[in-house]
Amino acid sequence: MSKRRHPKSRLKKHRLFLAIRLPHLWRRELRRLARRLQRRYRLQDVRWLPPASFHLTLLFLGWVPARDIGRLEDKTWQLVRTLSPFWLETGALGVFPSVNAPHTLWLGVERGSEELTDLHQKLRRQFPFLHLQPSAFQPHFTLAKFSQVPDAARLAALLEEKQLLNLRLRIDRIVLMESFLHPEGAVYHQRQRFNFGAILGQNERTAGKF
Repeated sequence: MSKRRHPKSRLKKHRLFLAIRLPHLWRRELRRLARRLQRRYRLQDVRWLPPASFHLTLLFLGWVPARDIGRLEDKTWQLVRTLSPFWLETGALGVFPSVNAPHTLWLGVERGSEELTDLHQKLRRQFPFLHLQPSAFQPHFTLAKFSQVPDAARLAALLEEKQLLNLRLRIDRIVLMESFLHPEGAVYHQRQRFNFGAILGQNERTAGKF
């Protein structure tokens, strides 16, 4: 006899986002870059992200009711199966929200930025039932979080750094991630993988710590 799902389980909400997951080589190189930048610029009051947290967020979905996740996955698959692979290359450093009041240090994207922006916009249009708020999109990989505004001269020098990374990645899939918030930082779990141009049976419903 099958176990009936408790009605309250469908009322639960999950903190979700769509992203590009990075291979081990990329996460290792980003970590090496972060260590080199810290040694060179000796920034204070900064928390460098662990390699397991490196990813590129395509669309933050927020708190999604459990009852909407199946629909969300179906709409994502409908779009992703029409896509073709493209290449991504790393770019320059930047900060959010501004140089005068930075809270996030990131590594940008050079090649592939237009394709990522187009994908972001297409994904946003797939989910009218989530009532997502308009927001700007800047493809990036978060490296660190500032707890205090850093020294202006050091920050300016950091953002002019030229010895960065020259990494290339073929983008042929995206993932649906769930974020669990903890005092020491967020932990990410992959809920679903969507392969570009795939038929429904080729998409992998995989769960695991990110």
